[in-house]
Amino acid sequence: MKLSLNWICDFINLSDISPKEISERLTLSVCELEGWEHTYTHLEKAETVTILSIQKHPNADRLQVCKVRSRAGEHQIVCGASNVYEGMRTVLSPPGTKLPLQEIRKAKIRGIESEGMLCSSEEMILTPLFGSQEGIIDLTLLSKQEHPLIQLDEKNQKEQALSKLLPCMQDIVFEIDNKSITHRPDLWSHFGFARELSALFDRPLLLNPLDLKKNQENCKSKRALAQKASVQTLPTKEIVVEKGAAFSYYGIAVGNIKVTPSPLWIQCRLINIGQNPINNVVDASNYVMFETGQPNHSFDLHSLKGNSIYTIFNPHPSKGKTQDKDTAFITLDGNTISPPLGSILIQDKDIALGGRGVTIALGGIMGGKLSSVKRETSALFLESACFPREKIRRTITLLGSKIRTHSAQRFEKGQDPSNSLPALYRIIHILQESCTELYIGKLCGKTFDSPKKTTIRTSLSFVQKRIGFLLPKKEILGILSKLNFKVISKERSKGTEGTEGREDSLEILVPSYRSQYDISIAEDIVEEIGRTYGYQNIEPKAPPIFLQPIFPNPKHSLIRKVKDFFSILFRFSETLNYSFSTPKNNRLSNVSGIVLKNSPVSHKNELRISLIPGLLEQVAVNQDRFPSVGIFEVGKVYLNSSVAGERTEETRVSFAYIPEISGKIGSLDHSKNEKLLPFLLEIREKLLFILSSLMSSSSLLPNLSSYEEYRVRHKEDGDLPLSDELNLPFLHPKGSLVLTVCSKKLIGSFGILHPSVEKQLGIKRPCIIGDLNLEELCEVLSKEEKTSFYHPPSVHPASLFEISLLLSTHEGSHLPVREIQSMNIPEIESIRYLTEYTGPPLLENKKSVSYEICCSRHNSSLSGSELQVILDQITNHLRKRGFPLRT
Repeated sequence: MKLSLNWICDFINLSDISPKEISERLTLSVCELEGWEHTYTHLEKAETVTILSIQKHPNADRLQVCKVRSRAGEHQIVCGASNVYEGMRTVLSPPGTKLPLQEIRKAKIRGIESEGMLCSSEEMILTPLFGSQEGIIDLTLLSKQEHPLIQLDEKNQKEQALSKLLPCMQDIVFEIDNKSITHRPDLWSHFGFARELSALFDRPLLLNPLDLKKNQENCKSKRALAQKASVQTLPTKEIVVEKGAAFSYYGIAVGNIKVTPSPLWIQCRLINIGQNPINNVVDASNYVMFETGQPNHSFDLHSLKGNSIYTIFNPHPSKGKTQDKDTAFITLDGNTISPPLGSILIQDKDIALGGRGVTIALGGIMGGKLSSVKRETSALFLESACFPREKIRRTITLLGSKIRTHSAQRFEKGQDPSNSLPALYRIIHILQESCTELYIGKLCGKTFDSPKKTTIRTSLSFVQKRIGFLLPKKEILGILSKLNFKVISKERSKGTEGTEGREDSLEILVPSYRSQYDISIAEDIVEEIGRTYGYQNIEPKAPPIFLQPIFPNPKHSLIRKVKDFFSILFRFSETLNYSFSTPKNNRLSNVSGIVLKNSPVSHKNELRISLIPGLLEQVAVNQDRFPSVGIFEVGKVYLNSSVAGERTEETRVSFAYIPEISGKIGSLDHSKNEKLLPFLLEIREKLLFILSSLMSSSSLLPNLSSYEEYRVRHKEDGDLPLSDELNLPFLHPKGSLVLTVCSKKLIGSFGILHPSVEKQLGIKRPCIIGDLNLEELCEVLSKEEKTSFYHPPSVHPASLFEISLLLSTHEGSHLPVREIQSMNIPEIESIRYLTEYTGPPLLENKKSVSYEICCSRHNSSLSGSELQVILDQITNHLRKRGFPLRT
């Protein structure tokens, strides 16, 4: 949003304050400014001139040599415009003038010297004001038009700087970041910012454009009083408003209107804030909106055939809940729209004839083409109303950005209903600048919902405590007074543990323009005081607080560890999916999903009950792009509870893995899965390693049970009977594994993807999937009480040695670790898995696994002989258990 400093200075004197200071103070106390600039600075050097004579250029057919008179004397200018003539008043940019698109220099054009350039409106960036004239600017023509923009009277006959002829074009314009004032409806206007600057710089307001009494007095013209009969001929409309459709609605008819260009000063101000002038009626409406923040609309009075103006919802309650096709209408910009259900319609209706209402505007957003102001318009019906912000916001959301008008921007923030009537008379006063003999009809309409009046009760001590220092009472009351808050301060007794004290209570009446949606609680008052006092003036001081140790959230810690394991150990990529799912994907789990009433994605109208379908959809996209695909996701799933009407959330980690396998694998049976089996076993070992690392003692080490038939179950893992009701719909029945801890506590499953799921989701390559329930795992971990302790690190160096063991390919790499741990050798500090190798010269069913063993002693160093003893103990024990050293 753009703000004109000249415009703001109508309301407050800021002549001695620099734009930089204004910008800094607004940024620190009110909102974010994106910058500020001087407008039309090139008008200082450009000047009006008179063409004295014209001669044909000797060396060019389309150029002419003009002799012109300026302030400095006569000059020779080479010009190619077709509209030049002797005696013409135009604009000259002498050498040294910096136009927005070029800098003017003295030059020779086809051998003839030219001392400057005669300019067009495009070159001077004055097209919004003068229009696209053919050739150079013709000031003589502009002054002779029926409605002249420039009066070239005796005062203006002398040549002068163009800035003096157009003094209102030069301005300082501030650029406001709209996002920083969405919570402040009162700031969407020049007067709103003038009120803020009045408080910040402690200066009185010179003019209030929302002063109802003053505006009504300004609208009493001699013409209106003298021609009472003419006034009586203007119709008085009956205003009918459906409950909740408008807080206020006022209208008034005005006659003897002449549609002309607006006065120069109005056009200049609108141009400087980025608006194009249209005519005096439309410009007056826009001017008041940008000045006061109150949107309004002007109807051609003769196009309204009815005697009533209806403000209703679409559709009207009596019509039921179906869309009324007759409400479609053509907007001011020429688009035909069908207003959405629930939008606010302004309709022209004749009660006496009982006819259907004709939609003439989409309330609070845009008027219709049918009732728009035309060149031949001679009478107007002016409207000023206030609509509920929720209804406007919903309508523009449904219609899209194409209908997001300046009016809608202000109404969706929430306007003050008490502004409607003063703004209506302000429009009439502005119109009188161009239509001096207009006459005014009778006012119709009223305020249907009284403006909200907010009273906040707090205390001086509360304010001072929240600000953080003892700001004097006098200054607090002064700040609130400057912000137009009315404050009643009273002393009251205060009891504190049997003692009696005194404190000041504050009863604060919030002004209506801040009461509607802005100021509502005592903390808002503290913010107003703080920002007006200046946050930069408050000494930063840390509050005295009692430091307490923060205990980590076990669930969050577990999630971080699991993510680290999957990204580092598995080298999988983490992915994120939305929590919404299609019914088809949810049915894959053989469980019904939770249906959303207002789903943001139409085809995904249920909450997911598993992470796996989302992962597999991503795998399907990437399976042809990479030799292997490994992804995982940590997220929530949403399940129906066994208790009717209740829902549960569970945090899961799921993964999907397509290994790089040469050749094509057919149906999933024992004979054709030898190529996939090593990868499944590798996943198995890594999952066991993760769970082993998370557990705090051997009693919590995981057990693995299987549903497959090809040498995956091991006796040392325990023979755990599983429930027949175990549901593993995504896994192949002959290639599914489950993870359990603490005697049959099921925490997850993994295995080969089921062929039917492969087919449904378009997976063309063999895939391994898995799912772990982090809720169950966290519960298991939390049961193991952990006591914090500290051991000072040993000052003696640790010793490392590596061993490589020969294992069968079906044996887990965790088994030798268990055996070493069972020896309870106190010097062993840690055992780390290093590498695994299969292939020549090893046999096909053998693999070599390497480990790094760290040994240390707290009170002394380990000698070489002592290390050798420990190594011999370990290797002898492992050999007896069937894990020989690789030779």
